[in-house]
Amino acid sequence: QASLQVLRGTWNKTSNPFLRLIASPFRPSVPVVRKITLSRPSYSGYRRPITSWLFFDGTEDELNQSTELILDFPGGGFIAMDPTHHEERLRIWAKKTKRPVLSVDYGKAPECMSTFFFSKTASFILKN
Repeated sequence: QASLQVLRGTWNKTSNPFLRLIASPFRPSVPVVRKITLSRPSYSGYRRPITSWLFFDGTEDELNQSTELILDFPGGGFIAMDPTHHEERLRIWAKKTKRPVLSVDYGKAPECMSTFFFSKTASFILKN
């Protein structure tokens, strides 16, 4: 039986700098790739900032004029994989759709139990 650490290690393999280097020639190029970090409001019970990644195949001016957005919540079984592990797919979406793609890095279980609860609830609904 695989442990949480084994699953994360396997799924997060694209964090390895050598594997990223080997894959880089196959990664689609987009001019706008930006990490966005938002502080939570002071009244929030959570302290961890919200981190997301923006991908756009256009100029900064075109991005500023954009009125549509693709919002993505990537993951690997709600326990691993942030937006950087889905970078190739997100870049392809940005190129094919010509729209900004914003991918949110949400808290993973078991550290963030609300995500774990959501996962269990979704699993229950899908099975029934």
